[in-house]
Amino acid sequence: MPNGIWDKHGPLTATEWEQVRLHPYHSERILSRAAVIDAIGETVDLLGWSYGAICALEGALRSRRVRDLILYEGTFSVPEGTELYPPEALDSIRSSLKAGDREEALTTFYRDIALISPEEIEMLRSLPVWPARVALAPTIPHEMRAFESYVSDFDPGDWAT
Repeated sequence: MPNGIWDKHGPLTATEWEQVRLHPYHSERILSRAAVIDAIGETVDLLGWSYGAICALEGALRSRRVRDLILYEGTFSVPEGTELYPPEALDSIRSSLKAGDREEALTTFYRDIALISPEEIEMLRSLPVWPARVALAPTIPHEMRAFESYVSDFDPGDWAT
């Protein structure tokens, strides 16, 4: 969560309150990854994709048992106020989810946030994994907020061999 939220004088915006509200959820998910890593009892290699890249990175930073770390399509710290995607896109996704239309929410995410072409979206729809992706659509708003608020002091040089 950006320090600016904790240090802010005056009322928080709705987006800032959402980040505060979700902070324990994201913290628990990250810390539980470190506990799993440590419970294995030997060194591990981690691969994290998308939101999982944040969880893998933060788990690795909290455990001495990670040998290799591969992060794919994760996020990175950006200056506060930087727009990663059009805000109305996330509003549209939330509206679709509220209406129970998970497929439209996922399609909106692919089209307006991931910037995937209509042809590529149709190809994704044809894959056997499509129903599973649709089922996970409700996680999109939470993960996008995590991307927006992610701050890390990770130094890739610490992992160089």
